[in-house]
Amino acid sequence: MHIIKIGLPKSGNFWLHTILHNIIDYSSIKYESFIQNQPIYEIAKTWDVNQVKEQVNINFLDITRNSVSYRIGNIFRYPVDDLDDYIHSSTLVWTHSQMSDSVLKIIKKFDKLIYIIRDPRDVLVSWSNFVFSPYMQRFYPFLIVDETNPESYLINNLTTIISDWMNHVGGYLKHQKYLNIHFVFYERLLDDFDLELEKY
Repeated sequence: MHIIKIGLPKSGNFWLHTILHNIIDYSSIKYESFIQNQPIYEIAKTWDVNQVKEQVNINFLDITRNSVSYRIGNIFRYPVDDLDDYIHSSTLVWTHSQMSDSVLKIIKKFDKLIYIIRDPRDVLVSWSNFVFSPYMQRFYPFLIVDETNPESYLINNLTTIISDWMNHVGGYLKHQKYLNIHFVFYERLLDDFDLELEKY
């Protein structure tokens, strides 16, 4: 079984990833990890960045028009030379990649596709706070160079963030039936975890 979990940043991705990982651990599915077999893995476990410590074990895939890369947080990125090997070496993969022809071609190779959706207002607030976190200030300081606080960032980037949400979510919704994508709603997980979980 090879699962890809998809979602826009700040939509509950880490929470859903943890849920899926726990389900795999308690099932008869053998867990395999591409990243844990890469030379960078042991080095990455020593990095003194709290945000990354949680991400070291995640098989994270970036897909663009011209490249496919695996990465650890926003610190390490490397091209995937053999995509089929990457998929077959990973039980659970995470991506934020926006729908495109390249993404479509790749994600349909997975056995199960799960997309998490969060209310765009909550994504907006969460992202506006996240860009001011020590992690983002260290690795993405240019995002807030002209901003003073999360509130001003939210006001100045409202249209862009909401547009990104619409394009990302809409791009996957358009292919829901063709790809048999299972959509999970962040708010439903909060309101009735067991009921939403039963839908997996």
